[in-house]
Amino acid sequence: MVYENLWAAPLATALRRSGAQLAAGGRIPVQALIAAVQADAN
Repeated sequence: MVYENLWAAPLATALRRSGAQLAAGGRIPVQALIAAVQADAN
């Protein structure tokens, strides 16, 4: 699965322009995604 968050870039730009600062960032581990998809299939 590949996807692009097209909404993210304009949102990030607007937030930075308004003075926002990143507090945290992260990604969902691949194994967690696979487990969720498999659990949904059952």
